[in-house]
Amino acid sequence: MQRQILRELNDLKFPDIEVIVLSIKRFGILKMLETLKKSIIKCDKCSLCGELPLGPVFGIGKEKSRIMLLGEAAGKDEAILEEPFVGQCGQLLDKMLFSAGLKRRDLYITNVIKARPTKNDGRANRPPSDVEIAACKGWLWKEIQLVQPKCIITLGKVPTYTLLRSQLKKSFKLGDSVGVEYVVDYCDSRIFPSWHPSYLMLHGKKEVDSTVNLFKELKERFYGPRKAKNS
Repeated sequence: MQRQILRELNDLKFPDIEVIVLSIKRFGILKMLETLKKSIIKCDKCSLCGELPLGPVFGIGKEKSRIMLLGEAAGKDEAILEEPFVGQCGQLLDKMLFSAGLKRRDLYITNVIKARPTKNDGRANRPPSDVEIAACKGWLWKEIQLVQPKCIITLGKVPTYTLLRSQLKKSFKLGDSVGVEYVVDYCDSRIFPSWHPSYLMLHGKKEVDSTVNLFKELKERFYGPRKAKNS
């Protein structure tokens, strides 16, 4: 899988990892993330961005966060406001983070797909296609390299399979992987699958409480007893 990811990175019109490391030292992570955003805007690896009236939705938050939250794709509200998780799902996510002693600004939040996949002439969301995921995942690898999180919490089946496809079957049941710690060979981050807020909105308090407990455990592990913003 590591060789495949390196091939995908080389296909992108973006500096290789050695240039990234040198540039981070010279210009800082923020400048490199801005460069990444400009590259994504110009991306033509699939037709998704070009078909939409609104532009890509980029990651947001603490640029060197120890914890990254990874969702599937932008929805309508996210596409309008150009920020991940700002609709009803985002409101639930914010409440769960608060209950776990975290805030949005403590984390880096992004999606696998950097635009909004739609159907019915743009009136409804749809799951991203395999082609769209393949086109976007190279940008995600760059994002992970730049932020270098210690922990990535994948929210839902699409981001979980995108990061763990070498360890999971495509037909895997997310419930079997929720809360399990995975190690991968292409980055130093630990991967922890979890439910997407849209699923939690339909399945009640028990699943919400278990997700909050997972967030609490990961906060304690990767930030320690101090508040995340002070670490």
